[in-house]
Amino acid sequence: MMNFALNKSANQSTTLTYNGFNWTADKAVDGNTDGFNPDISMTCSATAFNISFANHTWEVDIGFPIIAKTITVYGRTDQVDNQLHGVTLYLGNTSGPWNYGQELSSIHNHYMQYVFKPDNDIARFVSLKRLGCILVICEVTVEGACIHGTYGSGCKETCGNCYNGNISCLKTDGNCTEGCTMGWHGAICKSKCETGSYGFNCNETCGHCLKGNNNCSDTNGQCNGGCQPGWTGETCKSAKVSIFI
Repeated sequence: MMNFALNKSANQSTTLTYNGFNWTADKAVDGNTDGFNPDISMTCSATAFNISFANHTWEVDIGFPIIAKTITVYGRTDQVDNQLHGVTLYLGNTSGPWNYGQELSSIHNHYMQYVFKPDNDIARFVSLKRLGCILVICEVTVEGACIHGTYGSGCKETCGNCYNGNISCLKTDGNCTEGCTMGWHGAICKSKCETGSYGFNCNETCGHCLKGNNNCSDTNGQCNGGCQPGWTGETCKSAKVSIFI
């Protein structure tokens, strides 16, 4: 499953500078989950020391809403206790979700890694907040899926005209697993029927329209200008029967 947080824009309330190293927010979305001795490995983000009881916050902007399925927070692994104690995780579609977002869970011990399973919440921002104490985050991964109607890398592509709507649109490549609606064809159902064809997946052939195939509806095959002599019906596929008296 794709990690939507990887190398995305991240920010934090303050930045710790220690031993000449800036513990910037982007260190928590660089793909490196090694939290051992970050003073040397320089793999973690951290807010600055603060004697007040202000909120210490960290946030990543995925760039677009996704369906969040698994969020993992990695802390230090070098026996530094309480680095994640009291941290609260939020999801939201607006920056600054400690004001507007949905609180998912609070961390009340000092384990090194936390896995959260949101209930398929749709969110763009993932944020962490800690009251009063320095906030050290070594990595945050956000696994999920594109929202319905989008697909591909970065969920930047829009699904085509799939039969049964976006339900049958694969989020990986946009293929319509149940075919196309009337008037469309192709794997992703973004190509209009060619002249002379119509219906679901463009599998039907136009009838004997009076003005040729250009007058044949690509959805239902109806000949809007009537039929050629000798043919009848909305699609002009029924031969007229001559009655002799």
